Amino acid sequence: MRSIKIAVIGNYVPRECGIATFTRDLVESMLTDRHPRKLDVEAYVIAMNDHQNTYAYPDIVKSIIRDEPEKLIKMREKAHEYGRSPVWGQDKT
Repeated sequence: MRSIKIAVIGNYVPRECGIATFTRDLVESMLTDRHPRKLDVEAYVIAMNDHQNTYAYPDIVKSIIRDEPEKLIKMREKAHEYGRSPVWGQDKT
């Protein structure tokens, strides 16, 4: 079985928006056994927050950034440093 490590950067539930739901669905689909290639996937999420709200994110969310483009760029770079490939990188909250 092939093993991959990924980082997903974007809005995430429980934030209520379509992108947050999409990002959760994307992560869950990669972590299930239904994947046709039977990949062993290790994933973590970097959630993008809006400035005015705080959310109780699930454990898969390892970092939280606000709508700050310079931090978004740094998080993408860190993902690569840790041997992870970003598969979803949202640009704005």
